Amino acid sequence: MGHPMVMMGFTAEGQLVDSLVTRRDQRFNVSTSKKKQNRADIPTPSPLPGADAWQQGEIRQLTITHDAKAAGNHH
Repeated sequence: MGHPMVMMGFTAEGQLVDSLVTRRDQRFNVSTSKKKQNRADIPTPSPLPGADAWQQGEIRQLTITHDAKAAGNHH
């Protein structure tokens, strides 16, 4: 099955470096600021309980390695 792949989305201002937003806008011929204006009337929902648990408790970080011995130490 392979290792788990965890995805994250940027959900607040300042989480992504401005220069990356600019490069993306240019690459895909879009305007983040226009999209933001068009969506201004959409209310922002509150996160579900536990959805942001990574901000409070133990954080698990996966590491990809070629060291076979590493797997035996983390069960």
